[in-house]
Amino acid sequence: MVPTLQIGDCFLADTRTPGATPGATPVRGDIVLFALPSDPATTYVKRVIGLAGDQVAVRNGILFINGAALPRQRIAESSTTLAAGRYYAETLPGGRTYTILHQADNGTANNTQDYAVPAASLFVMGDNRANSTDSRFAQVGFIPLKNPQGTPGSLFWARDRARLFTRIE
Repeated sequence: MVPTLQIGDCFLADTRTPGATPGATPVRGDIVLFALPSDPATTYVKRVIGLAGDQVAVRNGILFINGAALPRQRIAESSTTLAAGRYYAETLPGGRTYTILHQADNGTANNTQDYAVPAASLFVMGDNRANSTDSRFAQVGFIPLKNPQGTPGSLFWARDRARLFTRIE
């Protein structure tokens, strides 16, 4: 989930609700903790990208939802070992914006098939698009709506002290 979450970050999670709004189904842009469908004992943290009925694809590193490329604006470039690449502000339908790390335009994760999100399911992706095991891959696949376990809240430990106690969005 780099850049949203960094290696070594520790956060508090609200396990009473799987989305940003208590009692509501997760919506596009929410970050959720969920039980991995293929191994329910394993918990993943990813961003909700697609909802039931959506068509999702990645072409040349650009995310498409229902045939439309998501707008993105270049923010910065980084050459650090852990997070080298270009940072973009990506905007979902409905206007929710977040930061992604983009490292390549080609490769399996950056050129996918079209995914039709089935009923009662979610399509999730990590914000570090080239290095995220997410719904684009069979070991994760679509996430049944019963699998989200909560949503991350605030960081209580981070290597970068300036990020302590910030809300994860």
